Amino acid sequence: MKAMLYRNLLLSKRMLWLTPVYTLIYLYMFKNPLSVIASSFFVASYMFLLTVFAYEEQAKATAFNKALPVKIGTVVAGYYVTMLLVLLYMLVWVMLILKVYASFVPTVPTVGLSDIVMSLAMVLVIASVQLPIIIRFGAAKTRIINLIILMVFIGALFFVTAVIDSLVVGMGANINLLCGGMLLTASLIYTLSGVISTGIYRRKESD
Repeated sequence: MKAMLYRNLLLSKRMLWLTPVYTLIYLYMFKNPLSVIASSFFVASYMFLLTVFAYEEQAKATAFNKALPVKIGTVVAGYYVTMLLVLLYMLVWVMLILKVYASFVPTVPTVGLSDIVMSLAMVLVIASVQLPIIIRFGAAKTRIINLIILMVFIGALFFVTAVIDSLVVGMGANINLLCGGMLLTASLIYTLSGVISTGIYRRKESD
């Protein structure tokens, strides 16, 4: 597993240095911390998937991965765990950028744990859809599909933000309970996605 994680992170190292730039762009576009964090998470996960799987397609890595003395489940789990590490990396950058920005602009809204949890939950659900599709068809063939997912995500982000504000402000819903339920549901979906992806990868023909 460690070797898989190291390989995935090594393939995406250039992308990892670029993603904080997008946070600055989103900070200019959005004033809501939830939108900034969620958008930053999504672009990091999106670029990670396209980068790693594009490299693998060029190197015809499916046959190599299947020849390794590790289970197919371990190979697939490497993608899913690396995704979580990428999101953790992005979280550190986002929090640092927002903290520096807040020191210059005191009126910027405070980032709460609920913003982080809800952003993580939304991106995990999106990644749960993307990963099986990319594993099955590859990065090159799914560019249009990923573009559609991107547009759906942007629309869903504004919708979810409005719904959450309505539930919390208008109906007095417990924000902690709401966030916990979202994260638990997203985690279950992410786990199920991993199981599906393992089955897809096992049946996938070598490149």
